[in-house]
Amino acid sequence: MQRYFDRTIDGAPPGPVERDEVYRRLAFPRGVDDPVRRPYTAINMVSTVDGKVVVGGPGSTRLIGSDTDHALMGRIELQADSVLMGAGLAREDDPPYPRLDAPRQRQRELMGLRSQPLWAIVSGSAQFPHLPRLLKDGGPSNAAVFTTDRVSSGRREELSQYARVYVCGRDAVDVLQMGAILRDELGVASTICIGGPTLNAALVQAGVADEMFVTLAPKIQGGSRVPTAIEGQGYPAEGLPVLDLLSLYGDGDELYLRYRLPAQGR
Repeated sequence: MQRYFDRTIDGAPPGPVERDEVYRRLAFPRGVDDPVRRPYTAINMVSTVDGKVVVGGPGSTRLIGSDTDHALMGRIELQADSVLMGAGLAREDDPPYPRLDAPRQRQRELMGLRSQPLWAIVSGSAQFPHLPRLLKDGGPSNAAVFTTDRVSSGRREELSQYARVYVCGRDAVDVLQMGAILRDELGVASTICIGGPTLNAALVQAGVADEMFVTLAPKIQGGSRVPTAIEGQGYPAEGLPVLDLLSLYGDGDELYLRYRLPAQGR
């Protein structure tokens, strides 16, 4: 791999590096207290050169990035207390809960993290064609669902067999309330959001996204109605948030970028 620059490592020279060195010690802050208490939050996405994060049907997201991208994504996730995902991602890609072996649990404990990460689904309707694997595999101690008043008490009770269920909002999940629950009730000090685009937009627009990791894959998807990393209402041309590029690595023709979101954009 090639390191072009990394402002998070003092004196890091540009040049060839081993893949294991990239994102090895992210050292996320242990929570954010001002202006609201919440976990330190990073978004982690992979896109094509034309900005698309969807390239096909269910389960096709992994086709965008390379094996290196998959490895780095897993490394980022393992350095946070929790992983967030939107309902669309849970329905279509249906990722499994990554139960860790004893050595990796111990490694996380030494980093001050939960021994097993908390994985959470954010869904206004809490409806799925089948039980998501992360709920089935994670169980109530390691899985959570954040939903709304639109969901019946019966449905909430059904899901509570597999996860802790929290109502945060009337029509859409209130990400500020969700952040307070993650921090104060679930002991989550840092979290990684792996999409989808609607959840990413909600976090950014509410000012609760601190960083963004982006893998830029050397591929083109095309299409006029294909989602990008952040959807939502968008920003006016004169008010686009400007991000601070913290590091840039490359593996062949694939690039790995780490950004800090500006306070004025949150």
